[in-house]
Amino acid sequence: MVDGHFTGARLAGGSPFEADGNPDLLVVPPNLTPEPRTGRIASWTEDQFVARFRKGRLIPGSPMPWNAFARMTDDDLRAIYRYLRTVTPVEHDPGPSLRPRK
Repeated sequence: MVDGHFTGARLAGGSPFEADGNPDLLVVPPNLTPEPRTGRIASWTEDQFVARFRKGRLIPGSPMPWNAFARMTDDDLRAIYRYLRTVTPVEHDPGPSLRPRK
């Protein structure tokens, strides 16, 4: 976000920021659109999506609020999945989710 405005396509990833507790790492949000080549979750089934959220934090330094999502019902998580499937697909590969700060 620049001056309160989003940059780039909605939910297509990018805009690196510092990892929680580790100034040497950058976190890069993934492309969450249903674009088949570059969308991180485009090939996931609804059940795989829910199962991933049940696993909690897997990437150290991730700012994702996994504990909050863990308290959601399966129906809530399925609704998020279904919403993400309606987002306009954007071909954009933001690269790895964790990068060393240069």
